[in-house]
Amino acid sequence: MNIPLDRKLVVALACRNQGTRLYGKPLQNLNIEKNISVIDNVIQCLGNIDCIDDIVLGIAEGNENISYVDYSKEKNLTYIIGDETDVLQRLILSGDKAGATDIFRTTSESPFPCFEFIQKVWDYHNTHMLDATFFDDVIDGCGFEIIRLDALKKAHKEGEDR
Repeated sequence: MNIPLDRKLVVALACRNQGTRLYGKPLQNLNIEKNISVIDNVIQCLGNIDCIDDIVLGIAEGNENISYVDYSKEKNLTYIIGDETDVLQRLILSGDKAGATDIFRTTSESPFPCFEFIQKVWDYHNTHMLDATFFDDVIDGCGFEIIRLDALKKAHKEGEDR
């Protein structure tokens, strides 16, 4: 499948420590012996997918989230800082920072998205010229979304504050 040259798929990982189930889950160890955290695994795996052009951390404001800024600097990752409750805005800012046409969205808390389907979903998304493609009929935490950045911006501008 030939993707138009002007398409750029960027992973936008929304990050914050104030989760309701486990504080700082993305930074928790997944493999203690190898010192690999949940977010390390997600980033490493996504970084090996050919269709993904960049990865940006969309970090929530607040001192409790400064560990993600430190993590980004240590790993030489691009990041933005945005409103904690407006995740959509953080996704948009992440896409803008990297010059994305499309956002790949998955959670920073689930280490095992269905990585093997990303290229096929990206090809489908482009072949059918879709605004949004959801790969979600899988085990909770394994799905992902690909959404055109323009569609996210329109939703943010015209949507409600919920």
